[in-house]
Amino acid sequence: MTCQECLSLLATSSVFEIGQDRRVLEHGAHCDGCRRAARLIVESERDLGVYLDSAASSIPATRTAEAAMATVKRRRVGRVINAVCAALFVAMLIATWQMVIAPRVGAPFLSLGAKHTETLRLRCLSPADAGALIEPYLRSDGSFYYKGRTPMQLITVRANAEEMRMVKSLLLQYDFPGESKCALPQTMSAEDPSR
Repeated sequence: MTCQECLSLLATSSVFEIGQDRRVLEHGAHCDGCRRAARLIVESERDLGVYLDSAASSIPATRTAEAAMATVKRRRVGRVINAVCAALFVAMLIATWQMVIAPRVGAPFLSLGAKHTETLRLRCLSPADAGALIEPYLRSDGSFYYKGRTPMQLITVRANAEEMRMVKSLLLQYDFPGESKCALPQTMSAEDPSR
Protein backbone atom coordinates (compact mmCIF):
# COMPACT_ATOMS: atom_id res chain seq x y z
CA MET A 1 0.00 0.00 0.00
CA THR A 2 1.26 3.47 -0.88
CA CYS A 3 1.01 6.58 1.28
CA GLN A 4 -1.54 8.05 -1.14
CA GLU A 5 -3.80 4.99 -0.80
CA CYS A 6 -3.40 5.00 2.99
CA LEU A 7 -4.28 8.71 3.31
CA SER A 8 -7.27 8.23 0.98
CA LEU A 9 -8.48 5.35 3.15
CA LEU A 10 -7.98 7.42 6.32
CA ALA A 11 -9.99 10.28 4.81
CA THR A 12 -12.99 8.13 3.84
CA SER A 13 -13.17 5.41 6.54
CA SER A 14 -14.49 5.47 10.06
CA VAL A 15 -12.20 5.12 13.06
CA PHE A 16 -13.44 1.57 13.65
CA GLU A 17 -12.62 0.57 10.06
CA ILE A 18 -9.17 2.18 10.29
CA GLY A 19 -8.35 0.15 13.41
CA GLN A 20 -9.50 -3.11 11.78
CA ASP A 21 -7.81 -2.70 8.38
CA ARG A 22 -4.54 -4.77 8.22
CA ARG A 23 -3.21 -2.88 5.25
CA VAL A 24 -3.31 0.43 7.15
CA LEU A 25 -1.69 -1.20 10.21
CA GLU A 26 1.08 -2.79 8.13
CA HIS A 27 1.73 0.40 6.19
CA GLY A 28 1.71 2.44 9.45
CA ALA A 29 4.41 0.12 10.87
CA HIS A 30 6.79 1.17 8.03
CA CYS A 31 5.63 4.78 7.36
CA ASP A 32 5.97 7.26 10.21
CA GLY A 33 3.84 10.00 8.53
CA CYS A 34 0.85 7.74 7.89
CA ARG A 35 1.07 6.30 11.43
CA ARG A 36 0.95 9.85 12.91
CA ALA A 37 -1.98 10.81 10.62
CA ALA A 38 -3.95 7.69 11.67
CA ARG A 39 -3.21 8.28 15.35
CA LEU A 40 -4.19 11.97 15.04
CA ILE A 41 -7.53 11.06 13.38
CA VAL A 42 -8.34 8.40 16.01
CA GLU A 43 -7.44 10.71 18.93
CA SER A 44 -9.34 13.67 17.46
CA GLU A 45 -12.47 11.62 16.94
CA ARG A 46 -12.24 10.19 20.47
CA ASP A 47 -11.77 13.69 21.95
CA LEU A 48 -14.75 14.97 19.96
CA GLY A 49 -16.93 12.12 21.30
CA VAL A 50 -15.87 12.86 24.89
CA TYR A 51 -16.56 16.57 24.44
CA LEU A 52 -20.00 15.96 22.93
CA ASP A 53 -20.88 13.55 25.75
CA SER A 54 -19.88 16.09 28.41
CA ALA A 55 -21.40 19.16 26.77
CA ALA A 56 -24.54 20.35 28.58
CA SER A 57 -27.38 22.10 26.88
CA SER A 58 -27.67 25.81 27.47
CA ILE A 59 -31.48 25.45 27.71
CA PRO A 60 -32.81 24.17 31.06
CA ALA A 61 -34.59 20.81 30.96
CA THR A 62 -37.85 22.34 32.23
CA ARG A 63 -37.94 24.80 29.36
CA THR A 64 -37.23 22.01 26.87
CA ALA A 65 -40.09 19.96 28.35
CA GLU A 66 -42.46 22.95 28.22
CA ALA A 67 -41.56 23.56 24.59
CA ALA A 68 -42.21 19.89 23.77
CA MET A 69 -45.60 19.99 25.53
CA ALA A 70 -46.56 23.18 23.70
CA THR A 71 -45.65 21.57 20.39
CA VAL A 72 -47.81 18.53 21.16
CA LYS A 73 -50.71 20.80 22.13
CA ARG A 74 -50.35 22.82 18.91
CA ARG A 75 -50.38 19.63 16.86
CA ARG A 76 -53.50 18.38 18.66
CA VAL A 77 -55.32 21.69 18.08
CA GLY A 78 -54.14 21.64 14.48
CA ARG A 79 -55.66 18.18 13.96
CA VAL A 80 -59.00 19.36 15.39
CA ILE A 81 -58.96 22.45 13.16
CA ASN A 82 -58.14 20.30 10.14
CA ALA A 83 -61.03 17.95 10.93
CA VAL A 84 -63.46 20.85 11.34
CA CYS A 85 -62.28 22.42 8.08
CA ALA A 86 -62.67 19.10 6.27
CA ALA A 87 -66.22 18.69 7.64
CA LEU A 88 -67.12 22.24 6.58
CA PHE A 89 -65.69 21.61 3.13
CA VAL A 90 -67.76 18.43 2.73
CA ALA A 91 -70.89 20.25 3.95
CA MET A 92 -70.19 23.05 1.48
CA LEU A 93 -69.85 20.54 -1.36
CA ILE A 94 -73.13 18.84 -0.43
CA ALA A 95 -74.93 22.18 -0.16
CA THR A 96 -73.54 23.28 -3.51
CA TRP A 97 -74.70 20.04 -5.08
CA GLN A 98 -78.17 20.29 -3.57
CA MET A 99 -78.71 23.97 -4.32
CA VAL A 100 -76.91 24.54 -7.61
CA ILE A 101 -75.93 21.42 -9.51
CA ALA A 102 -78.75 18.95 -8.76
CA PRO A 103 -81.57 21.33 -9.80
CA ARG A 104 -79.84 22.03 -13.11
CA VAL A 105 -79.15 18.37 -13.82
CA GLY A 106 -82.40 17.15 -12.33
CA ALA A 107 -80.76 14.45 -10.23
CA PRO A 108 -81.36 14.44 -6.49
CA PHE A 109 -78.32 13.57 -4.43
CA LEU A 110 -79.58 13.58 -0.87
CA SER A 111 -83.35 13.39 -0.66
CA LEU A 112 -83.56 12.90 3.08
CA GLY A 113 -87.12 14.01 3.74
CA ALA A 114 -87.12 16.36 0.76
CA LYS A 115 -90.29 18.45 0.68
CA HIS A 116 -92.61 18.51 -2.31
CA THR A 117 -95.32 21.09 -2.86
CA GLU A 118 -98.52 20.16 -4.69
CA THR A 119 -101.81 21.91 -5.20
CA LEU A 120 -104.67 19.45 -5.03
CA ARG A 121 -108.17 20.04 -6.43
CA LEU A 122 -110.95 19.06 -4.08
CA ARG A 123 -114.14 17.56 -5.50
CA CYS A 124 -116.58 18.04 -2.68
CA LEU A 125 -114.74 18.70 0.60
CA SER A 126 -114.15 22.32 1.47
CA PRO A 127 -110.54 23.42 1.90
CA ALA A 128 -111.17 23.86 5.63
CA ASP A 129 -112.55 20.30 5.94
CA ALA A 130 -109.67 18.87 3.89
CA GLY A 131 -107.19 20.78 6.07
CA ALA A 132 -108.77 19.38 9.22
CA LEU A 133 -108.55 15.89 7.72
CA ILE A 134 -104.88 16.02 6.68
CA GLU A 135 -103.41 18.22 9.42
CA PRO A 136 -102.70 15.37 11.90
CA TYR A 137 -100.56 13.63 9.29
CA LEU A 138 -98.30 16.60 8.48
CA ARG A 139 -95.86 16.30 11.39
CA SER A 140 -92.36 16.67 9.97
CA ASP A 141 -90.55 20.01 10.09
CA GLY A 142 -91.52 22.26 7.21
CA SER A 143 -94.71 20.36 6.34
CA PHE A 144 -97.87 22.44 6.07
CA TYR A 145 -101.04 23.01 4.09
CA TYR A 146 -102.55 26.20 2.77
CA LYS A 147 -106.21 26.64 1.99
CA GLY A 148 -106.78 29.31 -0.60
CA ARG A 149 -109.10 32.27 -0.16
CA THR A 150 -110.59 31.90 -3.58
CA PRO A 151 -113.92 30.19 -4.20
CA MET A 152 -112.00 27.40 -5.98
CA GLN A 153 -111.81 24.09 -4.19
CA LEU A 154 -107.99 23.91 -3.89
CA ILE A 155 -105.59 23.04 -1.10
CA THR A 156 -101.81 23.38 -1.35
CA VAL A 157 -99.75 20.85 0.59
CA ARG A 158 -96.01 20.87 1.30
CA ALA A 159 -94.78 17.58 2.71
CA ASN A 160 -92.22 14.84 2.31
CA ALA A 161 -93.02 11.91 0.01
CA GLU A 162 -94.50 9.66 2.70
CA GLU A 163 -96.76 12.40 4.09
CA MET A 164 -97.85 13.37 0.56
CA ARG A 165 -98.89 9.75 -0.14
CA MET A 166 -100.90 9.73 3.09
CA VAL A 167 -102.61 13.06 2.21
CA LYS A 168 -103.57 11.83 -1.25
CA SER A 169 -104.83 8.55 0.17
CA LEU A 170 -107.02 10.37 2.70
CA LEU A 171 -108.41 12.71 0.09
CA LEU A 172 -109.17 9.80 -2.23
CA GLN A 173 -110.94 8.07 0.64
CA TYR A 174 -113.11 11.02 1.75
CA ASP A 175 -113.44 13.35 -1.27
CA PHE A 176 -115.96 11.57 -3.55
CA PRO A 177 -118.90 13.66 -4.77
CA GLY A 178 -120.93 10.71 -6.04
CA GLU A 179 -120.88 8.86 -2.73
CA SER A 180 -122.04 9.66 0.72
CA LYS A 181 -118.38 9.90 1.86
CA CYS A 182 -118.21 13.55 0.86
CA ALA A 183 -117.69 14.72 4.43
CA LEU A 184 -115.38 14.14 7.35
CA PRO A 185 -116.21 11.14 9.50
CA GLN A 186 -118.31 12.23 12.48
CA THR A 187 -116.58 10.13 15.11
CA MET A 188 -114.51 7.04 14.89
CA SER A 189 -115.36 4.50 17.52
CA ALA A 190 -112.75 2.35 19.19
CA GLU A 191 -114.10 -0.78 17.45
CA ASP A 192 -113.94 0.82 13.97
CA PRO A 193 -111.57 -1.44 11.96
CA SER A 194 -110.63 1.32 9.47
CA ARG A 195 -109.00 3.35 12.21
